[in-house]
Amino acid sequence: MNRFDSDYAYSNYTRYMKKCGSWMACAAKGEKGVFNFDYWIDRKAIYQYAFKGSVKICEPFSEKYKIVGGKGKLIDVKEFYRKTVVFEFLEDTEVWGFNKTDDREDWNGRLLEDGNITVEKESSLVCLDGNPVVNGITLNRYDYDDLTIDKIYNINLNDGVLALFTRQ
Repeated sequence: MNRFDSDYAYSNYTRYMKKCGSWMACAAKGEKGVFNFDYWIDRKAIYQYAFKGSVKICEPFSEKYKIVGGKGKLIDVKEFYRKTVVFEFLEDTEVWGFNKTDDREDWNGRLLEDGNITVEKESSLVCLDGNPVVNGITLNRYDYDDLTIDKIYNINLNDGVLALFTRQ
């Protein structure tokens, strides 16, 4: 196989993007030891969540970095928004990101717990893992929906992970 063949060059790293209404989702999968990068023009992730493994995100020529990893942690990576970053996959890793689509907007993100929530601003709910139940509906990984303002949502995580993103 030719060393510069595109299948070979990207065989240890895969990236996905999907527009989800007023925001965008990204996901990446990388093997331990692989390096990759985002150019500033494409870097729009403001929250990231690792399903497995961990990845170090840093600005080139800077000591500023964050490690995204540890199941059950939604990591705020706003400091890297619109900056060129390098990824170092510290383990075999699968990571997901919430991206804003407008430079003028801001979103807050958090993981939910069992119980009831009522949203007061434009919000999106994302299933990041497992099969949580919301108002009697069982969700799967990557299911998402824009929530209705002032509606009550009953959350049963059922050992799953749900994230709520609210436009500020």
